[in-house]
Amino acid sequence: MNAPAQLHEDDLDDNTPLDDVGILTENVMKLVDHPEDVFVEESQNNDGATVLTIHVDYEDRGRVIGTGGANINLLRNLMGIFAARQRKRIILEVAGTRPRGRRERRKARV
Repeated sequence: MNAPAQLHEDDLDDNTPLDDVGILTENVMKLVDHPEDVFVEESQNNDGATVLTIHVDYEDRGRVIGTGGANINLLRNLMGIFAARQRKRIILEVAGTRPRGRRERRKARV
């Protein structure tokens, strides 16, 4: 299995041809307050589908999901169109980073 592909904001310029990771990254960066913390990890699942995991700042996780899941559904539709043109299957997941100090607070409660 290949190492996961990651694309950061600094990797994008006006001449970069956008692939599925690039398109998703660019659109997610427009939704969040901390675009510098956005990156998309690409992997393959057991069925051969491409899994794109969106990593954002913990505070931006709700913005990516949106009210009632509106934003994530819009992103899934967009990526579904892109995937259909390439005759492949794409699955989107959102992974938020834990706020700093959360593990310490959890250990203190035990």
